Order: sequence, then structure tokens, then C-alpha cells
Amino acid sequence: RDYVNPMRERPRPAGGDVAYTSENILAQLRTYNRIRDVGGPACVSDIYVKDPNPGAAPGGGDRVFWFVGKAARCSGVTPGAAVARLRNLIE
Repeated sequence: RDYVNPMRERPRPAGGDVAYTSENILAQLRTYNRIRDVGGPACVSDIYVKDPNPGAAPGGGDRVFWFVGKAARCSGVTPGAAVARLRNLIE
């Protein structure tokens, strides 16, 4: 029997255009670059998430944040709304 990559047997993940797939990640990158090119630095935000494990910080502190990516948004869209739309890609 021929080898079949197990990834090919899996169904597409839920989430539509923000599901965690290679195609969607590349499309998001292109969109990010276009918005940044037009809107400049004011339209770009870094995204950090808080570590869910208490005491994960050096010395036992509870404030560890991890950089998970960047988001670009059009005028009128808040940074929070942009991050909420990208949640499937961030998780």
C-alpha cells in the first residue's frame, strides 16, 4: 500500500478564512503588508497574550506575555476588533 500523509486525510479546520491553514496564513500576510504599506505604522499592532500559567514568570511572578504576531487594520477598526477577528490564527 502506498504511503498517505495523515494530514491529507484530515478535514479542513473550522473557521473559514481565518482557519489555521497555510493558505489563510499567507493570505493574511499579504493583506497585512498591503494595509501597512497604505496606512503606515499607525495601522499596525503587535499582539501579545498572557501566559495562562500563574507563576510562569522568572522569580515566580504572574506577568508573562508572549508575542504571537502582528495585526494590521483599516481606519475605524479598533485593535481589539482586529485581534478578535484573527483569534483562530492566534490560538
